[in-house]
Amino acid sequence: MNRNIFSKGILIIALTVIVQCAIAKPLVNRQVETAVLNENWANVANLLSSVNVQSSSPALRLIKAHALLAQNRNNESLCLFLSVSSARDFKQWRRWADDFAARNSRKAISYYFVGDALARLKRLDAAQKMFDHGIKLQATHPLLLNARGINYAAQEKWDNALIDFYMATKVNSSFADAYASHATMYIRKGDGAEGALNWSNRALEISPDFVLALNTRASANFALGKWEQAQQDFQSVREKATCISGILASNIVKIIEYMNGNIVELANSSKKTKNTQNVGTTLLSLFDKLKSNPSRWNANRFVSYVGKHPDQMKFATVMVNGEASLNQTWGGRVNKHFNDIDKWNSGGAKVLTSVLGGLNVSFGIGYDLSNIMEHQNNVTIRNQRTSKTLSNSLSRQNWHQQQHSNPSGVKTEPMVERLDEGNWPFVVNYGLNYK
Repeated sequence: MNRNIFSKGILIIALTVIVQCAIAKPLVNRQVETAVLNENWANVANLLSSVNVQSSSPALRLIKAHALLAQNRNNESLCLFLSVSSARDFKQWRRWADDFAARNSRKAISYYFVGDALARLKRLDAAQKMFDHGIKLQATHPLLLNARGINYAAQEKWDNALIDFYMATKVNSSFADAYASHATMYIRKGDGAEGALNWSNRALEISPDFVLALNTRASANFALGKWEQAQQDFQSVREKATCISGILASNIVKIIEYMNGNIVELANSSKKTKNTQNVGTTLLSLFDKLKSNPSRWNANRFVSYVGKHPDQMKFATVMVNGEASLNQTWGGRVNKHFNDIDKWNSGGAKVLTSVLGGLNVSFGIGYDLSNIMEHQNNVTIRNQRTSKTLSNSLSRQNWHQQQHSNPSGVKTEPMVERLDEGNWPFVVNYGLNYK
């Protein structure tokens, strides 16, 4: 009797140890590991052909994701990366990566995987050391250079990131994700839309359906005021997006917020604000931005806020006309934007909200996409009316006819239109999906 109880106890302990070992060390076929060590990524992907986003092993999903990334199968890779998101999954991935590196300490790829695991756990300094060690072993390893660049960018060490992305493209000129990472960095930095456009184009030459590169290029075009091109790319992302619908929708919603105010404010646009003092303070803040940077973006946000608070129209026209009387170049520029706002509201906003209409995602803000689209349409009508009133006020002063001169006849330089540096609304992701 006691012997049976003892035997059962031993069996239970043994089974527990076996289960714990299985969890601690994910089972990866020796054949797969050999292919990984040889960096034969096509063979790795072939051996893991049955692995998909629903497979139980996060380690196998991530190994396959990296193999696909190396082959420029970027959308397939991204879906697998996105499928691994829990702390438990990341820890299991790190356990396998640590064990793999311990058995293959002279291989650069080992430190790539350990660094990747640490980066996903947001241990960026530790990840940096692993990437550094791997690059010491193999200075021309494109996957390591790309990953270290993203890790640098996550810490806003932009110059270091730029060097790594550039070097990754030099050692492997057909590696699409390195070009896309370079482009994404410019958008996240909030400066360098031309660079983002150029690098995303390079990525798309290699991998034409790469949805993250399309999303980044759309953002770059939008920052440059190339709305039609941006709209085409956003539409392409919607058509090709399988697992990044949430990223696309978040990007578009952020752009709409940037142009026309907070989404919740849009949804509550019919409600009057009781605190008039806050309304006036916010209006002054928006006008200060418009005064220092008379871009169409700042003009649209100013118009949107005045439209929401029509009792502030007189105050707004006084500020705009007062500044225009002191700076005719500014007045001409702003008046042009007031006239151009119809293009955004009837063109850009309409297309972006129609893209949203084809996505089935939720943002947890109390309003679904149909609410956002409905209120965006209301804001469109309101902004068109408000911009016409402001434009008529300025046009009476003929600022639009004197854009490049001042009252003394001294020629002034035309102002360069741009987004506020460091304050861009875009939601763009790196291929490795480090947060």
